[in-house]
Amino acid sequence: MNYTEIKNTALAYSDRQDSTAVVANMDNFFRVVEARMNRLLTIENLSIRYQFPAPNPADGRYNLPADFSALQDISIIAVADTTQRTTLLLINPEQMNNATSVGNNPAGSKRFYNIIAGQLVIQPVIDDTSILEIVYYGKLLPLTSIVINNWVATNNPDVYIFGLMTEINSFMKDGVSAEAWNARFVQAVSEITFADDKLVYSGPPLIMRAG
Repeated sequence: MNYTEIKNTALAYSDRQDSTAVVANMDNFFRVVEARMNRLLTIENLSIRYQFPAPNPADGRYNLPADFSALQDISIIAVADTTQRTTLLLINPEQMNNATSVGNNPAGSKRFYNIIAGQLVIQPVIDDTSILEIVYYGKLLPLTSIVINNWVATNNPDVYIFGLMTEINSFMKDGVSAEAWNARFVQAVSEITFADDKLVYSGPPLIMRAG
């Protein structure tokens, strides 16, 4: 389903097609529903691989992509041998203050990261010959009359409809109906997450490595 189909279906379910106030606020309801989904959905279909452009910042602070929601993986790639990757280790901000911030580490040395004040911080800093790559969960592309599709709308339009029904009934001060539709919204989101877990973790068991 696309933006118009989802919008019209929600209005039909709510029987509010003739409500000027509800129709006028439908795009606002879309934004609320998408904000909720962005907080709840961390699934492979929303994963994005991103390499930060050169040069690497001298202070080790990187601006995150505009659609960044949550970090999934982070590594440094050697330009001379792109098969050589170093996975970074998460430390807290206090530990980050004590991490070496001047000079380059020898090959194979550990590097650390955290997200501080909306920026990705790497210490010790990376030299200009290496590439910092992250895999992150992106935010949904907001649906509008111009941008009519995104992954959820195409594959799971019921989530949008249930979320919109929650917001429409909340707007109309119908708490009982809003609660009932919200339960369906939460269940649908849980089903997407469960299906994603089956996709990611099906097959041979994970191998635990020492060290």
